[in-house]
Amino acid sequence: MEGLILAWTGLLGAGLGSFTNVVAWRLPRQESVVFRQPLPKIRPCHPLA
Repeated sequence: MEGLILAWTGLLGAGLGSFTNVVAWRLPRQESVVFRQPLPKIRPCHPLA
């Protein structure tokens, strides 16, 4: 039972740490914390092959 609690606590800590990292990365750039920005459209200038 202690191993299960330890694993659950570790996963919760990893998730919270990951979210904190996203917030720290996006807030200075004034990006949305929850939703991703759409990817920019790149116009092809010539065929690759």
